[in-house]
Amino acid sequence: MTFIIVAIAGVALVAVGYLFVRGRSGDVRRENASEPGALPPMSAREIGRRHIDQALDRLYPTQREYRFGLSAKPGEDEAPLAEIVAYRASTPVPHWHYITYGLSELGEKTSTDPSLSGFGVEYTLRLVDDAAEPPTWPMNLLRWLAKLVWQTREPLDPKHSMDVPDGLLDEVSPGVEGLAFLTDPDLATIQTPNGAVTFVSAIPLMAREHWLLGAWDFDKYVDVLRSQQSDLLWRVGRRSVLEGDGSSEILAQVERDGSSQSLDFTTLSWRDGELLLDQGSRTVLGKFLRYRLAYGRDASIVSGEQRTTVSPGEWAMQCSSTGCSLSIPREEARTLADDLDAMKDGATVLRPGGARFRFEVIGNSEPDQTGTP
Repeated sequence: MTFIIVAIAGVALVAVGYLFVRGRSGDVRRENASEPGALPPMSAREIGRRHIDQALDRLYPTQREYRFGLSAKPGEDEAPLAEIVAYRASTPVPHWHYITYGLSELGEKTSTDPSLSGFGVEYTLRLVDDAAEPPTWPMNLLRWLAKLVWQTREPLDPKHSMDVPDGLLDEVSPGVEGLAFLTDPDLATIQTPNGAVTFVSAIPLMAREHWLLGAWDFDKYVDVLRSQQSDLLWRVGRRSVLEGDGSSEILAQVERDGSSQSLDFTTLSWRDGELLLDQGSRTVLGKFLRYRLAYGRDASIVSGEQRTTVSPGEWAMQCSSTGCSLSIPREEARTLADDLDAMKDGATVLRPGGARFRFEVIGNSEPDQTGTP
C-alpha cells in the first residue's frame, strides 16, 4: 500500500491563546431531528453542515457539545475553518473528541468534483485529558492543519503523514515530531448532497517515528503502535515505538522490508542540469535512495506541478520544464545517499550519465526527518 509523507516547515507556533474564537456553546445540546423541537428541513445554505451535525448526533445522541466559532487572524481574509466542536467521549477511555467544520462544503455545492464535498475531509483529534472543558491547543493545531490544506490545496488523507516544525507543540505536547492520519474509527465517511466527507484523525508521531514511516510501511507501523496502545488516542508524553526492548526488532524489519512509500511532497528544483537540494529535499531523496532504490523500487518527489522520478537502472538524468527523471544503479543507491549527506553548502556531487546534485542551504530549512536510524 502506497502512502504519502508531506514535509512542512516555517509556520507559527501552536500554543494556548492562538485560537481566534468567535463564540462558544457548551451548556445546551443541539436538538436531534428525531426529538421534540426538531430542526427544520435542510436548506441548500446549510445542507453540508447539517449532514455533519447528524453524523455527530448519531455518535453522541445525549452528549453536550462545545462549539467554537473561529474568526480570521490579523492578516487573514477569513478563518480557515468555520468552527470546531468538541465532545466528551466515554469510550474506549474518557477523552476529548474534536471535529472541524469547513474543509468540506457546509453550504451549497461550489466545487467541480461531484464525488467530494470541498476537499473531501474534516479533521478530528482525540485527546486523553481529564480537564473539565476541552483544552484549547488541539483546536489551534486543527486550525493550523486546515490553513495548510487551504494554502497547498492538498488535503492530508488517511495514510498520509507530515513533520511538524521544531517548537510547534513543545509547550503542550512535548516530543511530537510529526503527525500521521487515519480514518476516524467512529465517524469514517459520510455521504452528503455535496459529495463524500471523510473524517480524518490526527495522531502524534514521537521520536524517529516520522523517519520510520518513510523508511518502512504505514500499516506495519500502525500495527506496532496498536500493540503498545490499542486505541491510538493522543496521549501527551507517549513513548516512541523505537524506545524500549522492541526497537531492535523493528529496525531489523525495516532493513528486511524497505519502504512502501513511493511519493513525497517537498520543494525540489533544478538549474543548468543540476538538481538543487536543500536540507529537506536532500533528506527525502536520501530516504528514497536507501529504502526504495536500494530495494529495486522507484519513487517520486512532487513539487507543485513538477515531478522528479528516481528509478533503478543505469546512470542517467534528464530534466525538462515539468520534471526530472533519474536512473540510478540499485547497488550504488546507498553510497550516493551517504555522499549527499556529507555535502557542504555549495558542494556538487557528480555521477555518470549527467547526474549532478548541488546542495544549497536555503533560509533556515530543516530536514523533515533523519536519514538513518
